[in-house]
Amino acid sequence: MDTLEIAVTAVQQHNAQTSREAEVVKETDRLLRLNLFPYERVWVDVRFDLAMTEHSSSKINAMLVSGEVHGIAEIRYQSLFLWHDFKTFFDEVIAHELAHVIVDVRNAEKGLPSSKNHDEEWAEVVMEINPDCDALAKVRGEFDDRPIKIHKGGIGCECECGDEDAFVVFPNTPSSLMKLRNEDLTCPACKSAYVKVDREQWPREITEAVDFYRCLMESKIYHLPLSR
Repeated sequence: MDTLEIAVTAVQQHNAQTSREAEVVKETDRLLRLNLFPYERVWVDVRFDLAMTEHSSSKINAMLVSGEVHGIAEIRYQSLFLWHDFKTFFDEVIAHELAHVIVDVRNAEKGLPSSKNHDEEWAEVVMEINPDCDALAKVRGEFDDRPIKIHKGGIGCECECGDEDAFVVFPNTPSSLMKLRNEDLTCPACKSAYVKVDREQWPREITEAVDFYRCLMESKIYHLPLSR
């Protein structure tokens, strides 16, 4: 699957391959232009990154040249979550991350370092971008990161709750393994100890979600970072 051709102005580069990713790129472009982002001097690279566990992240590589900021803004989105809760992602995750980018560019203009704080300034920018969304440190969407954690080698475990939410994934670390052996990892709802389960015993929904995620991983195209 090739990268889609999308008519955008503020986004210099992207790796969108699906219609949902394309909609996110177009909305990112629209909001940047609406908020007078200096895209001619700060190039924007939108990257859909299936390896990340957070819904989004960003970084700015910029410098002052004759009193103006020049550089590159890299915005990363977890595209798996577009298939879980597209509306929340579209309405809130984009605003959440663009607020970070806008604040970082403002800081660069003042000679200040990049800041990822979810402080009052950041919250004000979020509300300027989308007054209807909540300015929270983490967007509360129906995003399921368990397939990502499993792909990274996490340990699938279950409690006695008896539903899909009873399945959790812990990091495959000596600490987690020891706590599982000692039954120190317990469910806050049913209070039972989590027990490691083999793939054959995973809930069908989890197995299908993992297989879907792996299919996305196999088809995703990643481009080289922008350079100036």
